[in-house]
Amino acid sequence: MIQTERLIIRPFVVTDAKRVFECCNDYEVVKTTLGIPWPYSEKMAESWIGRKEREIKFKNRTSKI
Repeated sequence: MIQTERLIIRPFVVTDAKRVFECCNDYEVVKTTLGIPWPYSEKMAESWIGRKEREIKFKNRTSKI
């Protein structure tokens, strides 16, 4: 996590799925990206966050070897 007086950057968690869905289901946002499918479902947001959580856990586990 990175934190300043005005900003907090942290990994996504499953409770962020609704907000991710809202942003990624907005065509005005999606049309400026190359990798976000449209329409975008809340289930897609949950799956994406789950993959990111697993990647972080795997990276943390293997980086200690």
